[in-house]
Amino acid sequence: MPTAGILIYINKKSIELMSKEEHQLIPKIYDNINHLTRGISTIKLWKSESYFIKNYQEVRDRVYGLKRNVYLKSNYIPVRTYEVIAIAGLLCVVIYGTYVGLEASGIIAYISIYAAVSFRVLPSINRIITSSNTLSSRSHVLDYIIANKADNKINIRRSQLEFNHQVELYKADFFYSGCDPILRSASMIVSKGDFIGLIGDSGSGKSTLLHLLSSLLIAQKGKLKIDGVSVDYSNMSNYRYLFSYVNQDVFILNDSILKNIAFADPNPNKAKIEECLKKVNLANWVDSLPNGIHTSIGELGSQISGGQRQRIAIARALYKDSEIFLFDEISNNLDEQSKAEILMTMKALKKEGKTAIFVTHNKEELEICNVIYSIENCKINRKERLL
Repeated sequence: MPTAGILIYINKKSIELMSKEEHQLIPKIYDNINHLTRGISTIKLWKSESYFIKNYQEVRDRVYGLKRNVYLKSNYIPVRTYEVIAIAGLLCVVIYGTYVGLEASGIIAYISIYAAVSFRVLPSINRIITSSNTLSSRSHVLDYIIANKADNKINIRRSQLEFNHQVELYKADFFYSGCDPILRSASMIVSKGDFIGLIGDSGSGKSTLLHLLSSLLIAQKGKLKIDGVSVDYSNMSNYRYLFSYVNQDVFILNDSILKNIAFADPNPNKAKIEECLKKVNLANWVDSLPNGIHTSIGELGSQISGGQRQRIAIARALYKDSEIFLFDEISNNLDEQSKAEILMTMKALKKEGKTAIFVTHNKEELEICNVIYSIENCKINRKERLL
C-alpha cells in the first residue's frame, strides 16, 4: 500500500500538467482549422498555405503526443511498475529467509502468504492507481465544475437584476496586456430608453467600450453600476443577460431559422418567434420559404443575405427579451436596401422603448440617436447631437 501511494503521488503532478497543457492546446487546433477555412482566399493570395498548415500540424502533433503520454502514464506505467515491485518483494522474502537461516518449509510458508495476499490485493491496488490517474488527467475539468457550481450558488443568492433607470460606467481605465491604454478615466451613463451613437476613429476603443459596458471585459480601474448596484462577480452573469450584442460578423448556427432565433431555448416558443420576425420585417420572407421557420440557413448563414443575418440576430435578441442592444458597425458592407431594412428595424425598437448603443458612422443611424458620444485620445466626450 505505501508503494501504491508513492506511485500515485509521483504520477499525479506529471499527468495533471500534461492534461492541462493538452486542454489549452486543443482550442488552438480549432483556431487553425477556422483560419484555414474562413481565410482561405487571403491565405492563397499570400501563398501562405504551408505556413498555416505547419502551425496546425505542430499543435496537432503536440496534442497527440500529450494524449499518448497521458494514456501510457495513466494505464500502463504505474501498474506494471507496481507488479515489478511486487515480484521484487517476493525475492526479498526469499533473501531474508535465507539470510536469517529459515528452513525451506518456513520460506515456502512466507512465500505462500505473500503470494496469496498479493494475488488478492494487487488487482484492487491496480484499479485504485488507474482510477487516481484518470482523475488526475481530468483534474482541470473537475476544477471548472467546482468553480462553476460556486458561481451558480452565488448567483442563486442574488435576485435577478433589473434595468429600471440607468447603467453607469465611472472613471474606467482599460488596457490590454503589454499595450498602451485604450481608455482613461472613461465615464458614460446609459439611461433606459436611450439610443446612443458612438463614434471615433478606427482603433479608438469603441468596441472595447461596448464590452466594458456589458462586462465582457473588466476595467483595471473604475466602477460599473446598474441602478446604483455595483456589478461584480456575484451578479455578473445576471447583468450580462440584460444585453445582446450584434456585430458585422453575426454568429449563426448551421441550423434552422427557428433554432437560430430560439438559440439556447430547449423548448422554442413558435408564436414568440413569429412575433419577433414581424418586428424585424422578416415575416413575409420566412412565410415564402418552403419550410418556413424550419428552413436551414447554412453554415455561418451562407444561404441568406447579410441584412437577413443581421435581422435574425436582432430577432434573437428580441426573443431573449434583452434590455440593452449593442450594435457594432452592423450596417457596414451591406447594400442600400439592406441598410434601409436595418434602419427600419432600429426605428421600431426605439418606438418600443428599447435601449440601444450604436458603433456607427452612418448618418441616418446617428439621426435616430438622442445622445452621441465620441472617443478621442482615450477619453469619452458627450455630444447632444451630431454637428
